[in-house]
Amino acid sequence: MMRDMVKGSFSFLVLAGLLSCKGDPTGDLRNGTDHLTADPTSLFVRQDSSKFVVITAVDEQGNTVAAKFSDATNVGAGITVVKDPTFAPVYNSKGELVQPPEVVATRYIVTGTANTANSGFTVSAGGKSITIPVRILPATTTLATLSTAAPNAGDTITITVPAPYKFTPASVASVAGTNLFKVSTSADSSQIKVVGPPGLNGAVNVSGIVLSYAPAAATLTVTSTVALVTPALPTVAISKTNAAIGDTVVVTVVAPYRFIAGAGGSTVTVGTANLALVSVSTDSSQLRFVIGPSANDTVRVTGIRISGAATLGPFTSKSTAKVVTPALPIVTLNKTTAVAGDTIIVTAAAGFRFTPGAGGSVPTVGAAGLAVVGVSADSSQLRFLIGPSANDTVKVTGVRFRTAPTLGPYTANSGAAKVQTPAVTDVPALFSTTTPNVNGTITITAPAGFKFLPTARVRFGIDQQATVSVAADSNSMVVRAHQAGASGQITFENIVLSFLTGVAFNAPTTTTVTVGATVIELTGTDVPANAPIISVPVAVGQTAGVVDAPTAFGYAGLTAACGGPCPTRLYKIVVRATTKLGVNSTWNSNEDVGIYLLTTAGALQSTTTFPPADNLGGGAGGHPETTTWTLPAGTYLVGAITFGAAAAPTSLLITFTAVP
Repeated sequence: MMRDMVKGSFSFLVLAGLLSCKGDPTGDLRNGTDHLTADPTSLFVRQDSSKFVVITAVDEQGNTVAAKFSDATNVGAGITVVKDPTFAPVYNSKGELVQPPEVVATRYIVTGTANTANSGFTVSAGGKSITIPVRILPATTTLATLSTAAPNAGDTITITVPAPYKFTPASVASVAGTNLFKVSTSADSSQIKVVGPPGLNGAVNVSGIVLSYAPAAATLTVTSTVALVTPALPTVAISKTNAAIGDTVVVTVVAPYRFIAGAGGSTVTVGTANLALVSVSTDSSQLRFVIGPSANDTVRVTGIRISGAATLGPFTSKSTAKVVTPALPIVTLNKTTAVAGDTIIVTAAAGFRFTPGAGGSVPTVGAAGLAVVGVSADSSQLRFLIGPSANDTVKVTGVRFRTAPTLGPYTANSGAAKVQTPAVTDVPALFSTTTPNVNGTITITAPAGFKFLPTARVRFGIDQQATVSVAADSNSMVVRAHQAGASGQITFENIVLSFLTGVAFNAPTTTTVTVGATVIELTGTDVPANAPIISVPVAVGQTAGVVDAPTAFGYAGLTAACGGPCPTRLYKIVVRATTKLGVNSTWNSNEDVGIYLLTTAGALQSTTTFPPADNLGGGAGGHPETTTWTLPAGTYLVGAITFGAAAAPTSLLITFTAVP
C-alpha cells in the first residue's frame, strides 16, 4: 500500500514535471535556462568528510526550469564530486526508482580527500555553467608545535601552527582546562609565546585559530603534537623551625615565583596558630611574620605569582618543615586559698602583658563573683577582689606579647592552681510569706552581712520570678511569683556581701517557697505608666513571664493593629543586655489574641523588626501563638491584644525563654 502511495506521488511529480515542460502556458516566455544557482554558493569541507550542494536551473523570470545536468567537471585537487542518486528520484513505468533525464535541480556530494586549501568544480545544465569554490579544512588539528615540552618554571614557550592556520587576539592556550599566560603574538600570527603555570602535564589546546584563506569562516581549536610538562610548584623555605613566641620567621620562595605585598596579597598561616604578617621584601622573594604560641604545623602561603605572568595564579605553597613554638605560658597567683574580699594578684609570664581599660583584660574564676581593681603601670600584673564560693582556675583574656602587640589577644590561665574561697550555701533571708498565690508578692529581707543589688533577681530552678522593686538601702526586695505550683528553694542572683558590694554572686536559700494555684489579676494593665513589671530571663535556657486572670482588656490606645481601638492589656519588661527571647502565649477561650511589642508610651514597635505572636487567628486552634524577638537593652511594654468577637480569656499565660 505504502509503495503504491509513494509510486503514485512520484508519478504525479513526473506528470507535473512534464506539464511544466510541455503544457505550461508561460513556457513560450521562458526561453530555457538563463543561469544556474548553487546552495550553498561555496563549501567548507573537512578532509575525509562530505557535504552536499544543490544546483538549480533558473529562467529569466527567476522560475525553476527543467534541464539536463552534467557530471561535475574541472574538479580541483583534494576533492571528489558525484551526483547524489538519492536526490528526488521518480518511479518509471516498471516501478523502479530512477533519476529523470531532466530535472529542475540536482544535488552533488563533495568529499574532501586531501588538504589542498583551495579547490572547486563546475556543473553545466541548459547550456549554462556554474563554478562552486571549495575550501578544504584539515582532518586533523593535532599540529601545533612547542619550542620546548619541558620548560623551567617561568620559561617562555613558543607555540607554532603551520600555514594556513593563524592565531588571533582571541586565541587561548590551555592544558586540561588550565590557561597559560599569553605573552605575545608574532607579526604573521603563526606563533604565540606563553608561560605555563606549575604542575602541567598534557597536550596544549589552543582555541581561536582561523584559516588564513577564510578567516571569517570559522574558528578552530588545535592541539600540540607533544605534551607540555611544567615543574611542580616549589615548596617555600623557612628561616627557623623551633621558634620562641614572638620570633620573626622568614619565608623564601624561589625565582621566578614571588610574594604579593599589600591588601589582597599573600597571606600566611601555620595551622591554627596566631601570627602577624610583618612585611614582604622589596624584591618580593621573602615574607616575614611573627609567630605566636602553640604553633606546630607547616607554613602555608597564599597569593604567590610568577614574575612576568600576572594572570597566572595566585598559587598556594607550603613548607616541608614545621614551625614549632611553646604553649602560652600560665599566669601566676599571689594566693590560692583566700576569703571573700581578698585581693588576688595575677602576674603575666615574662614577655607578656595585660591590657588595661575598657575592652581590655578580664579575669574569671569559674562562676564566682569578682571585681577588677586594675592593671599595674607596667601591665605585668592584674588585681581583683574575689567573692565567696570560688573554686576554679583563673582565666584572663586580653593577654598580649610585649614586643609584638599585633599578636593575640590570648586567654591565659593559672594552670593547675585554683583560687578557693569559702562557699555561701545559704542566704537566711526573711520572707513575708512562703505560700504566695500566682502574682502574689513576697517581701524578702536580706540577712545581716548581705545586700540586694538593684539588679537582684530570684528564680525557682530555671524560672525567673518578677522583681517588683529593690529598696533604696538594698536591704530588701519585692518579688512577684508567677509559676503556679512551684515549690522549692529560691536562688538569689546579683546579691553582695555588705563589706564587698562590688562583687556580685549567686547563692541559694534553704527556705522553701510554695506558690499556690490561685491566680490574682494584675492591676495597672490599662495605663502604660502603671503597667505591671514582669521578668525576662537572662541566661540561655531560663524562662520567665506572666500568668494573669484578666477581667478586662482596658487599654484602647492602639488602632493600627486592628483598624480601630484595640482592647489590650499591658505589661512592662526591662532588658539589661541584648537578649534573644522565644515568646509563647496561650489562653482559655476561642478569642483571637496577639502578643505585640510596644514602646513605653504604648505605641506599636516595628512588626518587621519585632514580629508579633499573632499568626493563627481565633478558634480552638488559635493558640498557642509564638514568635522570637531580639531585644536590645531597654524598657518595653508587651501588649496582649484581643481581635475577635469571642469571649475574652479569663486566663492568660505569656512565657519568655532565653534562646541562643
